Amino acid sequence: MSAVPRSGGILFAVQGSAKPTRLDGLTIRNSSVAHTDRTGIGTSSTWGRRPAHPNGPGTSFAPITGLSVHQNTVRDAGGDGIVVQNADNEGGFLLICNGAGMISDRNTGRYNVSVNDRNTTAPYGVISVVCAPATRTLVRHNTVTTNAPDTAVVSSNGPGGVTFRDNIFAGAAAGSPLADARNTYDHNLYAHNLYARISPVPATDAGAVRGDPRFLAPYDVRLRAGSPALGAGVPVPGGGDRDFYGNPVPDPPNLGADQGRGK
Repeated sequence: MSAVPRSGGILFAVQGSAKPTRLDGLTIRNSSVAHTDRTGIGTSSTWGRRPAHPNGPGTSFAPITGLSVHQNTVRDAGGDGIVVQNADNEGGFLLICNGAGMISDRNTGRYNVSVNDRNTTAPYGVISVVCAPATRTLVRHNTVTTNAPDTAVVSSNGPGGVTFRDNIFAGAAAGSPLADARNTYDHNLYAHNLYARISPVPATDAGAVRGDPRFLAPYDVRLRAGSPALGAGVPVPGGGDRDFYGNPVPDPPNLGADQGRGK
């Protein structure tokens, strides 16, 4: 992906070519971005060249360190919602795309909510795993829904390397596909009711939960009392102590982004 365009809501860019320069200790939190023609939230740098990325910008590598992007809301963005260099996010909710000759390793995407995203361009979906291997990548405790039967909640044409654990996936009433036979699935909830359906459920997910996640409302994906997602998760060491809504994470955790006790 090219550098983040100079148009958007919240953008941080390291520039220059004389002295390697980096961002450190940057926190983007509790922000609301709406109605941007391009990027919602983004970072970029002219210092990205290194052995793992020989065609990167600049003459050397000065990575962004201590970066935290959380508890933000991006609505009606004309382009990418959140773009953190040196990773890619384009279309749907999450794009896991390791560029040729690069390394993408030990990444985690957790406690995110994606409601009714749509991406009909093959081989992409709400979550897309494409390009070269993204090794030891964990996508967990997210709630992902779509009301588009022509959109896969997860789509993959890459060689894998991603584990999906403790998530909630909910599709359209007519059924939305999960088009991925390459990655690992473990203890996820796959909605199956009159209003939301995932098909097929990965046969390799030995801890799969099929049923009604009991959301409060179609656009409010907090859990009601009696949800089969409550307490059905697998604890993850170093997994964080607060969820998307600010709730403390119980042990065992819930499936999905809501770690509350149920409404």
